[in-house]
Amino acid sequence: MILNSVPWKTELSDSASRLELASQQEQTEQATFLVERDVMVGCYAIRKLLENPGKISDEARGTSWPVGILPLRGRAPDFWDAYDFFEYYDFEGGTSGSVGLKQLCNLVIHSRIFATCVAEDSGNMNGILVTSDTANQQLYCADLDVFIRAFRTIANDDVVHLVMQRKENGVRHVVKASNAASGFLPDQATS
Repeated sequence: MILNSVPWKTELSDSASRLELASQQEQTEQATFLVERDVMVGCYAIRKLLENPGKISDEARGTSWPVGILPLRGRAPDFWDAYDFFEYYDFEGGTSGSVGLKQLCNLVIHSRIFATCVAEDSGNMNGILVTSDTANQQLYCADLDVFIRAFRTIANDDVVHLVMQRKENGVRHVVKASNAASGFLPDQATS
């Protein structure tokens, strides 16, 4: 349980800034590790915030993010095959799509394959290839900018209106959590 979301959101903002810098650098072993660390920890933090009622607004919770989707060529790679994942996915037959915020985070948290992409012209890191250990029928390609924007979306998300109700068993649950961007003003509160 996360009691205070402010330090987590501050760290997400810092991670977004570090990822932005990394996207302008050539890929090195240390830079790759730092990107992997920031993406992994950032996605874990977002998922923990998603699991805590009232920490993320419905508007931010409902965001979707663009990804490339590369289909499987044959059988899915197992743990040992994951190191040679290029052989298992069709890099020519990819399509574009989108994933929800929680799915994006789960792909990273449960990743069987996690690799940075490098721009051919500059050698700079520009994306992540990822598939989870349970849903490895497709390989997803997300620009680093997707993670930067997702992290900043959550870092800047302030829940200013929270509606809760009690279930029949007496347990409260969040019915609505809105941010300032949704147009809600505190003096328009409804119960």
